[in-house]
Amino acid sequence: MSQKQIEKNLDAINNEEEKILLKVNRQKGDKKKSTNQVKDW
Repeated sequence: MSQKQIEKNLDAINNEEEKILLKVNRQKGDKKKSTNQVKDW
């Protein structure tokens, strides 16, 4: 594999990981019914 291909693959993995983490965090938030939100105004 070339260096560019390796970098491309790592970027793809990182992007997928971010999507999964966002999804998991959203699901956790749904269970809590977001009671710990603080308004900033």
